[in-house]
Amino acid sequence: MVTRFHRRRFFFGSIGSVAYLLAAAVVLSLLPVEVFAQGTGTPNPLGVAYDFIAALLWSLVVQVFGLLVWITGSFLDWSITNYIVDFGRSFSGGGLGIAVNNLWEFVRDIFNLTFIFGLVYIALRLIWDAESASAKKALINLVIAALLVNFSLFFVKAAIDFTNIAAVQIAQLGLVDSAGRANVSLAFLDSMGLQTVWQGGNFWQRDTPHFSYVFLVLILFIIAAFSFAVGGVLLLVRFIALNIFMILSPLLFLKLVLPSLGGMTDKYVKQLFSYIFFAPVFLLMIYMALRVMQAMQAAQNTQQGANRSSLFDAITGSAGISGDPAAAGGIQAFATFFIACGFLLASVIFANKLSIAGASTAINLGNKMRGSAQSFVGRNSVGRFGKYADGKLEGWGVRSDSSLRGIAKSAKEAKFGGSTSWKSASDASDERDRFMARKKAVGTISSAVTAGSASGATPDQKVAMERAISSASNEQVLKVLGGMKEGSPEYKAFIASLSAPQYDALMKAKDEDLNDGQKAAITTARQESITGSLQERARTEEANKARDTVIAAGGTAAAAEAAAAAARTGMSDDAALDKGLKKASSSQLKVLGERKLTEDRAAGMLPLATELTFSQIDDIKKSNDFTETEKERIINIHTAGLVSAFNTAASMGGIPAFLNKFKNNEEIAKLPKSILNRAEIRNHLTGGALGEIAKVLNAKERKEIRDHIIAAAATPAGHIAHDWLTNTPQGRSF
Repeated sequence: MVTRFHRRRFFFGSIGSVAYLLAAAVVLSLLPVEVFAQGTGTPNPLGVAYDFIAALLWSLVVQVFGLLVWITGSFLDWSITNYIVDFGRSFSGGGLGIAVNNLWEFVRDIFNLTFIFGLVYIALRLIWDAESASAKKALINLVIAALLVNFSLFFVKAAIDFTNIAAVQIAQLGLVDSAGRANVSLAFLDSMGLQTVWQGGNFWQRDTPHFSYVFLVLILFIIAAFSFAVGGVLLLVRFIALNIFMILSPLLFLKLVLPSLGGMTDKYVKQLFSYIFFAPVFLLMIYMALRVMQAMQAAQNTQQGANRSSLFDAITGSAGISGDPAAAGGIQAFATFFIACGFLLASVIFANKLSIAGASTAINLGNKMRGSAQSFVGRNSVGRFGKYADGKLEGWGVRSDSSLRGIAKSAKEAKFGGSTSWKSASDASDERDRFMARKKAVGTISSAVTAGSASGATPDQKVAMERAISSASNEQVLKVLGGMKEGSPEYKAFIASLSAPQYDALMKAKDEDLNDGQKAAITTARQESITGSLQERARTEEANKARDTVIAAGGTAAAAEAAAAAARTGMSDDAALDKGLKKASSSQLKVLGERKLTEDRAAGMLPLATELTFSQIDDIKKSNDFTETEKERIINIHTAGLVSAFNTAASMGGIPAFLNKFKNNEEIAKLPKSILNRAEIRNHLTGGALGEIAKVLNAKERKEIRDHIIAAAATPAGHIAHDWLTNTPQGRSF
């Protein structure tokens, strides 16, 4: 009845009847009262007839239809009280609950008998074809259905209780009194002012209502009576239907056993949820309608005065309307009453439609819950056993392609009507554990960075930060970095503590993880940290050298520390960077990059590339981190720096000091040929240096150097290079 009700017509067989009544009321309201009123002389017969007919119709409306409103309203209150608020008492009292439970047990036993026959049938199929996938699936479904059918009544009762509790909560907002009895009809009659039509004593002693008002009140009574009656009947039918649904609750699982009868199960579930959702939705709409009417009545009282809320006064004109339908107060009063009736009627129509929509939603949710429950039971019984059996069979040496292993694997990987198997659930659980472990690790790293980067951090906290960062995975580095503010102390400390592989991983991260702007900011922060580290290393070495010099000269510890502090503060940033750069690693040079190494600096300062050692230049030549063009620029600037330094040394007689900057003869041999071919350097080269130089110069270049050294020696005896060239086999072959 609930599902078909919204398709039926209303009132006198059609909604159009309401329109006809309204049209008639409008036509009658257009007839002026003065046509029928008495004149200044003889009484007007038409006016007397008008008064008589209006009073007669009004009496009929009040006595007959007013009584109908009272009866239907009482019926609705009775239905709400007994079949929603006291649903449990109505079910348990009088033996109804016992009868329902007994009948459910009877239906359940019938289903259990079908399960037995089903087991025999499936067993025969498995004997005939042990590898039948459909038979295995049917067996699993049958076992699950046999288990769940014993709880079917509980499931239905739980669903009914849930919706009834929701309906009672809505009713307690103002639809029931303190004793728990519904007073919906009284609240509606009071909010619409319909009870005022019985007030004022003898109706004939008051002004006669206009015809239009009589028809309007008639419509109001019909709408109220219809809404109250339909709502009460539907609640009564709902109670009866829900008891039947409880008895037939095993139908919930019929689809598992006989898929061909799945349509019956779907229809059962849809009808069930349609009925159980009707009550809360109906009461919700009733409550909304009541609140709208009460709000409109309160607003009208404020604007027009308290008497305007009385329907009787609006009809008879005792509040100053004088029976004139054109009066603003009367029209406004009836507008309020019709809007209220519209909400009252909508409470029945919308409640029915919304209950069906709620049923569809509940069905989808129920299917998901059923599938989840079924899958849970299946995978934790058959699936778990399948995993255990598969492991045992594998331990016993049974081949993986055997029938027994196949059955065990099928059980382990079966989803039992849900979306998860034992294997996938186990994998998901392991993944969740790994995710939580990663999340915890990220939190630990972030906490260590916060503590280690603080201004008052202890050495132990800094060490803990560095260890936490060094042990972080690339994924964890990205997550920690994503939670930091760019440029903050934590951000800078984190970037500075990254290992070279971690930094490389960030530079290779996908655009959705790190965009180009973020990578550039990381590189800048990394360069700043490397520059600071190289400067600090150079200042520390200079301070240690000054401290050792004072101590070696017999100075006090205080004097040594003062000298060390002076050496540290006396070294400029550029000087410290030039010195520290010579000990920069390949990974540090990579981060600094070609642009940083070759860019112009302050006046009097050559680019950083000029301070690189030959071993660093060799590493750059072999590196894949620089392009060929970048390598060429670095090498050219480094060569130009060496030539400039040699020219300065040659002009000041400091060539020996220039050569002493290089570690060994191999590095001297790596000087540009433009320097090795200079006459100024030849008299300062040792035999060992000449031996290394012979490896990089051609025969013509070597002969030129040899002739110059021999000819330039004013006193050949004792000249190291002269002796090496003339007295050693390697020198004579130079």
